[in-house]
Amino acid sequence: MPIQSQDIKIFESDTMADVEEGGGGMTGNVIIDGESNNIFEDISTLDRVYGAVHMRKVFPGVFTQTQDKYFGAHVIISKLPGDQKIGVNLFNTQDWFDRRPVAQSRVENYRAKGADYIGFLWATQYKDSKVITIFQSETSPIPGIGEVLYLTQSNDTQNQFIKIVRLDEEVQTFTDQQGVFRRRILTIEISQPLSFDFVGAQVTRYDTITPTATIKQTIVANAAKYFSARPLAIDAEVGDLSLRVDSVYSQVIPSSTQELAITDADPNGYTATLTPSASANVSFTTSSVFQANSVIYLGNPCTPGSLSITISGGTITDDSGQLRIGANTIGVINYADGTLTFAASSPTYSGTKTISFLPAASPVKIADTAMLAVTEDNRGLVWTHTITPAPKPGSIQVSYRALGNWYTLYDNGGGGLAGQEAGIGSGNVNYATGTLSVTFAALPDANSEIIITWGRDARYFNRSDIAPDPFAIKHQLQHQGVAPGTLTIEWSDGTNRTITAASDGSLSGYGSGYINHATGELEFWPNTLPLGGTDFEINYQYGDAFSQTFNAPLKNPSDELVLDLDVADLVPNSIEVSWNVTGDIEEVSSTIGLLQQNVTGNQIKQDNGSGALQGIAGSVVDYADGIITFKPDVTIGLPIPVYQNVVVGEEYYQIPPSTIWTARLLYESKLSHIVNDNRPVYFPQDGSGSVTVRYRLTDSPQAETETITLSAIELDLSNGYAEAIVPGSVRFRFGGDTYIDRNGQLYANISPVTGAGTYAGTIDYSTGNIVLNSWATGSVNDIDLLSLTTQVGKEPVASMVFRIPSAPVRPQSFQLRAVPIDGGGQITATADETGYINGTGMVGRITYETGVVFLRFGEWVVAAGNEGEEWFDPSAVDEDGMIFRPSHVYADTIFFNAVSQTFLPLDATILGLNPVRLPQDGRIPVYAPGDVVVILNDQTTVGTFTNGQQTDLGRIRIAKLSIRDSANQELEANRYSVDLNTGLIDWVDLSGVSQPLTITDRIEDMAVLTDVQITGRLGLSQPLTHDYELGETLVSNAIVYGDMFARTSVPFDQQTWTGVWSDQRIGSDTVGQYNNGQYPIEVDNASAIQERWALIFTSANTVNVVGENVGQILSAVSISSDISPINPNTSQPYFTLPSEGWGAGWSSGNVLRFNTIAANAPVWIIQSIAQGEATDDNYTFCLEIRGDIDTP
Repeated sequence: MPIQSQDIKIFESDTMADVEEGGGGMTGNVIIDGESNNIFEDISTLDRVYGAVHMRKVFPGVFTQTQDKYFGAHVIISKLPGDQKIGVNLFNTQDWFDRRPVAQSRVENYRAKGADYIGFLWATQYKDSKVITIFQSETSPIPGIGEVLYLTQSNDTQNQFIKIVRLDEEVQTFTDQQGVFRRRILTIEISQPLSFDFVGAQVTRYDTITPTATIKQTIVANAAKYFSARPLAIDAEVGDLSLRVDSVYSQVIPSSTQELAITDADPNGYTATLTPSASANVSFTTSSVFQANSVIYLGNPCTPGSLSITISGGTITDDSGQLRIGANTIGVINYADGTLTFAASSPTYSGTKTISFLPAASPVKIADTAMLAVTEDNRGLVWTHTITPAPKPGSIQVSYRALGNWYTLYDNGGGGLAGQEAGIGSGNVNYATGTLSVTFAALPDANSEIIITWGRDARYFNRSDIAPDPFAIKHQLQHQGVAPGTLTIEWSDGTNRTITAASDGSLSGYGSGYINHATGELEFWPNTLPLGGTDFEINYQYGDAFSQTFNAPLKNPSDELVLDLDVADLVPNSIEVSWNVTGDIEEVSSTIGLLQQNVTGNQIKQDNGSGALQGIAGSVVDYADGIITFKPDVTIGLPIPVYQNVVVGEEYYQIPPSTIWTARLLYESKLSHIVNDNRPVYFPQDGSGSVTVRYRLTDSPQAETETITLSAIELDLSNGYAEAIVPGSVRFRFGGDTYIDRNGQLYANISPVTGAGTYAGTIDYSTGNIVLNSWATGSVNDIDLLSLTTQVGKEPVASMVFRIPSAPVRPQSFQLRAVPIDGGGQITATADETGYINGTGMVGRITYETGVVFLRFGEWVVAAGNEGEEWFDPSAVDEDGMIFRPSHVYADTIFFNAVSQTFLPLDATILGLNPVRLPQDGRIPVYAPGDVVVILNDQTTVGTFTNGQQTDLGRIRIAKLSIRDSANQELEANRYSVDLNTGLIDWVDLSGVSQPLTITDRIEDMAVLTDVQITGRLGLSQPLTHDYELGETLVSNAIVYGDMFARTSVPFDQQTWTGVWSDQRIGSDTVGQYNNGQYPIEVDNASAIQERWALIFTSANTVNVVGENVGQILSAVSISSDISPINPNTSQPYFTLPSEGWGAGWSSGNVLRFNTIAANAPVWIIQSIAQGEATDDNYTFCLEIRGDIDTP
């Protein structure tokens, strides 16, 4: 007899309760359909107040005394509770005997440990604390609210996942034996107290330390695949190949929101770009041993691809962050830190080695950003984009969002991109052309963004070709008005040395320099380096110094200033004239006035002793009558920004009153590079001009002697350039020593093994001035500059895209402010309820759910009439004839405020599940491509019917029909006949039936999902064959078991029992055999269980029957009779092993192994109770096992 509907049953597990022993093996207790509390108990008041998670394990199965097959068996949820506060989900551990702790762990394993986090616990973080402190580099990403980290120590025997609920960060300065360094300090509040004392480390400048406790990032592992059902969101029609549900997520744990204020937050991403800072490789030798886990310090950042270490037998090089010798990888290189770390498997390299590399600068700068919009039409795995101007190696990051989770690919500095974990995606970039290509591991969500960040070197200059002046001794004489030609400097370094001033102020002798006669400012540099503590005796004559200031003088028709000092007999070479100048901003930069701050300033000139001012053509100094005539308008060298109109990505576009967002190409006037150019500056004629003249008159000078003691010497590395030095880019040889900079301090002769050096002085990055307190004496006063990078200006931006990590954001809470570079003061904007940002000088949008913000600075103007502007591009004109006129702001002046909606941490003991590793909002995706789904719509008809009547259900091709009487009892099938294809019921015998009757009929389709989008759109493998309306239509994804029937594996023997349950023979086989082909082991669907069996011989003719889970259930049973251990649930044998199958040759200790496969399967059900009152009094759901039978 074939399988009947009443043969399909659902059985209880041995413990149907939320306790440690919950779950377990299958019992014979059938779960009665429709009976109250047949799986879950009533919901308590505490459950409604706090939220709760209940878990039950049940077993759908076939209960027949045969081995008939139930084809294509699968389980779905075919009805959801009416109460929206109740979530129901299924998952399958494929373990017939597991209990709640194991199943709970599978649920909690939504996130698993991932790659190392580039940060460290600061000292010991103590057990039971809910606050931890982390230190990390300034450029390392800051985790967001809700992110999960993994702490581990003691070989991972002590570990804990922690969820961030609040975070404060600041950059602090520290000092070690190598000098000053900066670290970002994170103070993090976590959702659950620490379970152990986690031992971190003291703050250090290096990221290569190995503290006892380490931190790892986490990844979405989703160890438990969830199954549920969601209602249809829009009607679906016959032939549709897709449909839309209300959500692809289902609630697996309850959650409760709280609000967190974010104030004065910096939206800028920071990147450490690498730009060469030398014109040629530098090299040094070392005898240090390279071995496993050793670290070598270069002293400066390293340009990718430039490292070469000559060793005996080969050359070590770098390749995309890896250290290689030949084809073998032996370690890694951190280009930005200039450190080499040899792998644990690295060979040992001894002897003398020559290390050669091209020094680089690694400025921490604000990253450029761009966005690519993902729509339903353009979703794909492969994306390309061209970054213009081209990016710098190692600076690119590409982030995308798939099913609500963000994933990031990082640039390895060698042209490749990869995730910190496998399975995220990959890509490559051409640093010369800026062409970027990425392949994601998952389709990005529709209506999401791909965010690209990178760094460029538009503002950076390699100045290693500068020939710096020798070290100088600077001194301000006690008197101004120094008599020309009277100054001498004398000292002894074992030999008497002298420097003498000429009448024009120049110094010569055993050194050189200059004296400003008017001000008494003295600067000189000896030919060789003197000892510290050397006394310099300075002899000179001086007279009275005079000064006159002319306020707002006017130029004559020849553009000259004529200054009458109203005195006579000026002393030649004693005169200094200073005046202020300003530039024509439109002349300097017709776009944005980026470097306006560099245009204004003062000019200072001295007379040449021959009746003119030095460097001012046509000037006249009348010494006798005290009249000075000169043209104050001069030409000076200025750094000029050069812009390039490029497509940087895409923008979201909306013109009110329309609320529809569309994506289109974003054109931007991008800073390409900076050139130094000569530009005119002018003496103001608006009343703000001022000229000061210093001079001496002929008189009888007085003699003076001063002594200075040398305690430090000064150098100017960037003499002649008004540019700031990039920290970390300095390397020079001086007096036989090699110096590098670290956070404003100078160190000599760095050890490649420890990274330590001798403290030698300080550097002012803004001026390039160096003060050395330690140097090698007696050497030639000459500087060999090996590496130097400078920068100018601030970072201008015309657009930006960023993500607020602690999303979602409360609508209308987002505010932003910035300072334009062309003046006018601060600009501000606030997002409206739709996320639209429209303020003075900026437009954009925020997606409140994801926290992604797009901004563009400037305003929309009519394109006509702007064709001559350098920012104009005809391709950027829209269909209404409008074009966006860009305005730039300083990136470091952009700050935002917002209110983040985060989730309250709930106590795992009360909740019934540890939520730390689960999503913040408690929702998990329940659909994935490849899932089998059932689209079903149940229709209910209630009425009173009579014999002989025909009822038309109004639907055809019905998949399932159920008729129940007024007592909710199923009506016997012989009382009616039905044609499911036509939907017609003929009533045969309704005598004695309690009416009215309730008829439930179902139409359905099955399909495989080809696509899942976060919007709720599901792609189907085949078209729908029914129309489906909102209301009772569900889309259920199925746990697929396949054909369900009882059977056994092929038996095998082994010589001895080892106690290990293996499905392969362990050790040797036996002489005796069992003939399973002729005498197969007998099982049936009702009594066979999922079990591994061992029949262990206790003699040549007796065996013990042992199950892996049920234990030893028969002892010393004879093989001369059939072996039939009884299943207590059915009082029938688990299996019957015919005695005729035994061959001769068995002996004590031999084993016969086989498995029985059950005609049932486990499924765990999770009931999630959200906080709050019930929304409906219907708490029921329907678990349905489905399949096909072999009809005669």
